[in-house]
Amino acid sequence: MQEATKSRDAARTYVFPVDITPEGDGRWSATCPSLPGCATWARSREEAIHNIQEAAEAYKQYGGSWLTNMVP
Repeated sequence: MQEATKSRDAARTYVFPVDITPEGDGRWSATCPSLPGCATWARSREEAIHNIQEAAEAYKQYGGSWLTNMVP
């Protein structure tokens, strides 16, 4: 299932497609394929949407550079 998440800065709004998927254990996973490594999970669909929006904001703020620092 594809949704869209918005990321805003002072002058721009970005819209990224996201995949929200129910998992077999009752959790929901959310990924943003346009932003490599941008993924999260939650106990409800609404929480997953909120979490992926926050993850996209963090990705935009740090430019994904934190990912390369985490991988040995």
